Amino acid sequence: MNRYLFALLIITGLTAVRVDAADLARGKALHDSVCLRCHQPDTYTRAQRIVHSKAELAEQVNRCQTGAGADWNAAQIADVAAYLNATYYKFK
Repeated sequence: MNRYLFALLIITGLTAVRVDAADLARGKALHDSVCLRCHQPDTYTRAQRIVHSKAELAEQVNRCQTGAGADWNAAQIADVAAYLNATYYKFK
């Protein structure tokens, strides 16, 4: 394989991974500035959770941010959902 083509594939692959990676620090900052207005951390750890998957978590974050008037974009919603999953939910 041509080494330039190989280098391009490596660079493109690394870029694609970075674009899809959630920014947990930004997710935490957004969560703390908006979500904690209504929710306490025990909301996420209660026995009667209403969220049971990563997809449901992203949907719930989207509903909540809309209700809070946050007007987050898709990346921000994904970052908050990823932060909540990493911190509380632990969905695979």
